[in-house]
Amino acid sequence: MTPTPARASAATAHALLCRTRCFARANRIRPTTRTFSGAPVGAVGPQGCAEKVGGVKVGDDELDVAIVGGGMVGLAVACALSNMPLTKHLRVAVIDSNPALKSRNYLKKDGVPDSRVSTVTPATISIFRDIGAWEHILQQRHAFFGKMQVWDYTGLGYTRYSARDVGKEYLGCVVENKTLCSSLLLCLQEQKKDLEKMIYPARLVSLAFP
Repeated sequence: MTPTPARASAATAHALLCRTRCFARANRIRPTTRTFSGAPVGAVGPQGCAEKVGGVKVGDDELDVAIVGGGMVGLAVACALSNMPLTKHLRVAVIDSNPALKSRNYLKKDGVPDSRVSTVTPATISIFRDIGAWEHILQQRHAFFGKMQVWDYTGLGYTRYSARDVGKEYLGCVVENKTLCSSLLLCLQEQKKDLEKMIYPARLVSLAFP
């Protein structure tokens, strides 16, 4: 059934009206207000940023991306955003109360190896290469492995994996967590000369929406 011109005009007008309303509502969306550290929500100024929180003067600066947590994942995201052409112009902040993050003192010469390690898969290695962190990791302690055997809880059954079975050189690489964090920080420092302005040594305790 073909709609008559009158019905078609009414449908078109209704569609345009819906689009106009949606566009108007989208324009009224305001950015969220975040409170750093232990400052109460009321300490946030009219511009949406705390004046001084945790010893860090935030002022009226606005951020495009706020990453809560400066561990391996948070630093990797910050490096990726600072490295990619489409996002390297964004203003990114890493919020973490870990003092080692601010002092960049993750690694010490002849330090005791970290008992917390991660198995980095080939896919993750590819990401680290793309953002420029892998070359820093290779200069620290690491161990590639090409075989793996997994037992069940009875110890009677097991499964073996080998990189040769899939035509690969290795299955992954074991790296200390602090080595990953330190390498990502070095990578971030190469990309951002004003790294001190990017790291907020504070703890996020509240999130306020308008």
